[in-house]
Amino acid sequence: MTDTLYGAQQPDPKASRAVLIGVHDFAHMPDLPAVHNNIFDLKRVLTDPQLWGIPEGNCTLLPQPATVRDVLQAIRQAAREATDALLLYYAGHGLIGHSDDELWLSLPDTEEGHIETVVPYDWIAHELRECKAVRKVVLLDCCFSGRAVTGSMGPEELANWALVRGTFVMTSSAAHKISTAPTGATHTAFTGALLQVLKEGIPGAPPLLDMMTIFREVNSRLKANGLPSPEQGNRGLGGSITLFRNRAYTRPSQITALASSDQTAGSTAEEDFPEKVATALQEWQVEDPTAGWAWRDEAFRWGPFWAPVIIVEGDGANIIREEDVHIIVSHQSIKLPPEIQAWRQEIEEEQRARRERGEDYFWNGNRYAIDNIVISRHPVTEAPIITIRVKNSDYYSFLAAQQLEREFADGTTPRSRYLDPNDPLDVPAFMSSSFGTNIAVVTADNKIIFSRRGRAVGSHPGFWNSSANEALSRDIDSQARNAPNIYDVARRGVREELALEKSEYDLAMLGLTVDRRNQWGALFIAELHTLTGDEFRARRSRGVADKFEHAEHQLIPFNPQDVVSFIYDRERRNLWAPTAPALFYLSLVNRYGRTIVEYESNLAFLKLKEKEKNK
Repeated sequence: MTDTLYGAQQPDPKASRAVLIGVHDFAHMPDLPAVHNNIFDLKRVLTDPQLWGIPEGNCTLLPQPATVRDVLQAIRQAAREATDALLLYYAGHGLIGHSDDELWLSLPDTEEGHIETVVPYDWIAHELRECKAVRKVVLLDCCFSGRAVTGSMGPEELANWALVRGTFVMTSSAAHKISTAPTGATHTAFTGALLQVLKEGIPGAPPLLDMMTIFREVNSRLKANGLPSPEQGNRGLGGSITLFRNRAYTRPSQITALASSDQTAGSTAEEDFPEKVATALQEWQVEDPTAGWAWRDEAFRWGPFWAPVIIVEGDGANIIREEDVHIIVSHQSIKLPPEIQAWRQEIEEEQRARRERGEDYFWNGNRYAIDNIVISRHPVTEAPIITIRVKNSDYYSFLAAQQLEREFADGTTPRSRYLDPNDPLDVPAFMSSSFGTNIAVVTADNKIIFSRRGRAVGSHPGFWNSSANEALSRDIDSQARNAPNIYDVARRGVREELALEKSEYDLAMLGLTVDRRNQWGALFIAELHTLTGDEFRARRSRGVADKFEHAEHQLIPFNPQDVVSFIYDRERRNLWAPTAPALFYLSLVNRYGRTIVEYESNLAFLKLKEKEKNK
């Protein structure tokens, strides 16, 4: 790796390869003169040390390749040599193959219907699957190129391959759409927009641009000009590939950020900043929800604020992969102590009476209780592997055991008897009858969705929380006795609470937490491909399955200062579900890197402190 900027890593150019294929002159089809410019200008971008700096010898140009063999040999050699990143680009005519899901790439002598004169994309995909490079990026600028995303491999198979292999596929058009090459233009529409984004950068984006950020910006520029929208094939890790530096990135100035206040302007020099932050945060008297907690030293802290939750695994920068989270179902049921069993009976009778009176009531859904969690490491990559063993439980058992301060006959409480004396990993299963997934959703126009819980929900009514959250259900998430999939639980929550389908976003698990009530949770970020904040609100107005769970949504620019200012504003800082601040912090780290988040957060805390001081 050459550069590590604020947590994101840029591939080593010397260990990377690029193959740029362009066909502009055809014997049997219309010429595409702009394609010639495409590949040479894209090479200039790839070899620019200010953007990536791949050596010219590592960037293979194939203008007007004569045969299929020429194309495959060039790709095969690059795939064999690349150990860090491989980029493949093709521009020319795209054709529909013998079956509707096939994509053929044209050569100079291509004739429609003659497979011996084309390069089937499946042949290229095979070479890419054999490549050992850590990251692979495929850029296709041709008609019907969306078939590379949903072709003969199938969308799910391709998605799984992309996740495991670290691959991102961006195409100039959908599977059934043509691409655009405006007459007389220097470049084709898609490649022209791509080059413009890479050369100019993206204001407000991080110092290194990941492929999903580039895709969104290219898509935005094409749509603004009434041109066809590109497609992308990526689930999880592929979208986080960072090849290019952001030419528009400007490091925030500590001095200008605080210069608006006369009282602080004289003491905001760079060398004074850490001391100023430390002093200001120590003087800030805020409520501490972790006071008296046996595990307070491990509790999540952001600036001067504490949250009664522990991040057990995850740092935001590294994704916990779907295939590395395993659930083992014992099919045994928890056994409640007699006192808590009596409380459960009270709850059941109370809820039955409320239902009979026609009042709001809680139904008793089947749940799982956390019996044990084991965290290990992959022997080669050291990536986390999480194994969760569960037992059968239900919602009324959860409610009964959560009366943590209610006294037993001997004067002890569930907290003093079962929680505080124990390590969170060594608590009886009946005290952990819930596992929640918490998802931070970021729209295509870079807005984060904050959701406020409805008054009728059982957990944290009226509190602000993650964009969506969903508990692991024994009835819904374990169909046909299969072990549940935590990623699928999160997807269900996003669909039921926000009306978003899994094909519309990339989902990544960032962390595993346990709160002061010993309830476990998984933290996720979901980044929407094309849906904007306004479009999300419009969709929600047309109906959501579990609309009652949220009283309102607020969409805030997804950057550290705006997020901190919203969460810790005086009117709502004590109205957050325990896990939410940790979720949004890790989501920011995932996007911007820890250094940027820490730095910008401190600026935001200083501004909030000054604002409250002046009131």
